[in-house]
Amino acid sequence: MLIQLTRLRSGQFTVEDASDLYELIADAATGDLARHLHPLRAALYDLTAVPVDAAASQRLQHGQAIPCTENTQMTADWNRGFSRFVDQREKPAEASNPPSQQTICRADVGYALEADGTVRAILTYDAATSLWRPHKVFAT
Repeated sequence: MLIQLTRLRSGQFTVEDASDLYELIADAATGDLARHLHPLRAALYDLTAVPVDAAASQRLQHGQAIPCTENTQMTADWNRGFSRFVDQREKPAEASNPPSQQTICRADVGYALEADGTVRAILTYDAATSLWRPHKVFAT
């Protein structure tokens, strides 16, 4: 018979990252809750970050899709089980990628990331059109 169950991890957050309830109550009373908050990006660590400029951000805010550009392609690291975007101009000049990596321009879900670190939207990738489509857009 199970008497007690303790969650030790939720996503990338561990029990060591948790705040004490009484500490939260005390900080709420003094208006100091901000030190317990994480940026939205922390909760999206397993999604693909899609860098967007001002024009792409504006398109997303109007519910329009944005292209997956040639100079910003996704490098999928299949050994680690996650994806990340890298600017091709920053890649080392090698003849080919290591066997564990494939350079592709698709993923199931990502998030639009502005240059200042603001998360603009949650995105879904439409492989048929090579477009990122806004799923949820965050207001400014």
